[in-house]
Amino acid sequence: MLKFSAMRWLGAVVLGLGLIAPVHGEDFPSHPIRIIVGFGPGGLGDLTARLVAQKMSESMGTPVVIENMP
Repeated sequence: MLKFSAMRWLGAVVLGLGLIAPVHGEDFPSHPIRIIVGFGPGGLGDLTARLVAQKMSESMGTPVVIENMP
């Protein structure tokens, strides 16, 4: 009985290792990042979002776009 249980466990480990094969996805982020601001342009919320977006863009090396949707 113990041998059967050990074989089952070993099979589960082998199957699990096969499912964890390296995945080759695209680099993050592959497109510009959008930040949606719920206030109109020119307000304090918009200015804050633009300052954050500028720092994010510099540190991540990808464009960050602000969209105002009041």
